[in-house]
Amino acid sequence: MTSNLNHHYYVTASFLTKQGQIAHFSMDIALDTNKLSLSKQKELKNACEQNFKLKNGGISYENFTITSISYLGEMTQEEYKS
Repeated sequence: MTSNLNHHYYVTASFLTKQGQIAHFSMDIALDTNKLSLSKQKELKNACEQNFKLKNGGISYENFTITSISYLGEMTQEEYKS
């Protein structure tokens, strides 16, 4: 069992569909820091948007914006998945 601790977050974004409807996408992510500077927030947005594209290949959208970042705590991957 590994004892590497990470800071876990739940990130939610909103975006506009091609039809002009507001939609949402959420994901969890582990980081090595609990300090979310502006550059780290941009990194989170990019990671979230890339994850969205992987899971929703052909969907046309615009204005992908982070609307919420929830801190879940510092824990190992094993603790997080339990």
